[in-house]
Amino acid sequence: MMNRNLDQISSLLQKDAVNYSVFLRMCEVSNAGVGRSDAYVRACFGDEIVLGGVEEVDGKKAVNEIIEALCFAGDKEAGPSAALLKSQEFTEAIGQLKHDLNETVRTSKKVEKFWVSENHPAYPVFWDFGFLFFLEEKVIVFIGSSSD
Repeated sequence: MMNRNLDQISSLLQKDAVNYSVFLRMCEVSNAGVGRSDAYVRACFGDEIVLGGVEEVDGKKAVNEIIEALCFAGDKEAGPSAALLKSQEFTEAIGQLKHDLNETVRTSKKVEKFWVSENHPAYPVFWDFGFLFFLEEKVIVFIGSSSD
């Protein structure tokens, strides 16, 4: 369900945008025997990806960082449509994502933030984020970025 919501948010942000594209991907990996955080990210995005670092973070702060990035207003040269950011459809989609992320945080044993130093699956310009949510039997890898 959350992936469908991510597709909707990505499409909305790019509709009537100026020099602005959004990349959002979430995948789940069984945590059986994988171990290291970078291995979970590589399982989702390929062996070429190189992490610049990983740190444990407060889950609520992770949710706030994600929502803040997705609500980035940009300016007249680049960014999402100002009308879209104020629309009921976008507000509801962001509200649902925030709810889903908070539920994921609630059931997570740990949340980690990571950043990509080489071979990012997208081309971040305005914002980017990467988080690992460690649940009982799986790890959710969530990465997002925007570019022009």
